[in-house]
Amino acid sequence: MTYQDVKPTSFTDPSNDWRNETYAYDGNLSTFADNQPDQTLPQAINFSGQAISLGANESIFGIRLTLKLGTSGFVNDFWEVMLINGATNRRLWTGIVKITDPTTFEWEALANILTEDGLWTKTDFENMVLRIGPVYQKAGADTVLIKIYDITYRVFTYNTQTQSLLTAYSTPALEGDITDNPPVNGQGDTVDNISPNFWVGDRSTNGAWRGFVSFPLADLPAYAVVDDAQIDFVLDFSYGDGLSGDTQIPSGLGSCRVDHVDFGATLDPSDYQTTPLASNIGVLVLAEEYLQGYHDFTTPDTWRWRGIDTLALYIQNDYDAGRGRSQFRLKWDNPTDNDSKHDHLAIVSSDFAGTPARYHPRLRIIYHVETSPPSWNRPYGFYDYMALKVRGKLGDIATFQEQWWGRQVSPPFYPYNPQTYYQQSWRSVFSEGVTNWQGFDETVRQEYKSKAKNLLMTGFNYYLSEYLRANYPPW
Repeated sequence: MTYQDVKPTSFTDPSNDWRNETYAYDGNLSTFADNQPDQTLPQAINFSGQAISLGANESIFGIRLTLKLGTSGFVNDFWEVMLINGATNRRLWTGIVKITDPTTFEWEALANILTEDGLWTKTDFENMVLRIGPVYQKAGADTVLIKIYDITYRVFTYNTQTQSLLTAYSTPALEGDITDNPPVNGQGDTVDNISPNFWVGDRSTNGAWRGFVSFPLADLPAYAVVDDAQIDFVLDFSYGDGLSGDTQIPSGLGSCRVDHVDFGATLDPSDYQTTPLASNIGVLVLAEEYLQGYHDFTTPDTWRWRGIDTLALYIQNDYDAGRGRSQFRLKWDNPTDNDSKHDHLAIVSSDFAGTPARYHPRLRIIYHVETSPPSWNRPYGFYDYMALKVRGKLGDIATFQEQWWGRQVSPPFYPYNPQTYYQQSWRSVFSEGVTNWQGFDETVRQEYKSKAKNLLMTGFNYYLSEYLRANYPPW
């Protein structure tokens, strides 16, 4: 999987309330200066102008956003980070503006804010605006210094000629939550795999929930090699200290993390504590975050997508082991904070019949197919140098003696070109290097020949080795 790291190139202040606007960032937006709001807090500041270059057969698979944000001073307002594409808004984060300076927020996978099918286009990405500012405009004055240290989009792409995209949705019967009744002891008690959402966190009784999802891999073809994979979830609502609404998040539980597990063909209470195949392979919600609360189902553009990416290794392991499915467990660092208040997330499940499938937990896989080697279709046996000698007496008594000699034939090895994605990437880089050399005049070639004089190689070999070292494919 290849990627490009890009940054926004434009800064705007729709409210005209920011001080130092001219000096808010340097020319490349690689670093940001401190920015002081005016006496009235602005509505927001907008960052845009990011651009990517895609080849003729290149498509976007996913996008990761990294934001480094810091503040200082006194403020009582909730701030937000929002993606905007035309009239479609998606809030990524809501929190008290007085946060650690600086704090890094990283959204591992951003769902498409336009069509919500996870399929980004170049236009979608380049037209998107990142808005940072207070949730509500304030008339009063707050003394606060806003510091934006970095905004970076990592855009993952794949080649539609050599790679394919597979989307698998979680199996309803193998998806749900398991309760650890109070007092929690790390043992599962009750399974719920039929509700419209599943819960992850603790409850007012100080019991705990863990969530589970299972994705079928039956549609991956033979000899498939997984290049990248990500899981997308839609958060229905959240509780924090017993309250559901704006800015509520499970508090006192740490971060919500994901384990790779194998709980098999049924979901039962013992899966709550099943030993994971791999622990903490991704973070769904950071401890530092606040989340917007309940959302109206009639306006799906306000639903909150969360994703976990770079899962190729775990999907490949399930595929190679013949498990036929990839399964994951969601849990918080601390099962409960024992405050007798709800602290949990509710995630839309595949049992929610009133929502389109695109809102259900989904696994998106980019893969390519290795070319299988030729097979030996003749039986093992003795073929070459075989001889048979029979002698004896015919009559009332017949005696025969058989003798034979031979050697066993093993399947031969056929050299073949597997045409893998990685091989083709290296071949492309190698070809570019050869083309460059062919375009050099004799003066340039002579320089490389001189450098290679004492290295027991030709000038061409020296140049090509340096070119390959500097331009290896970005895996």
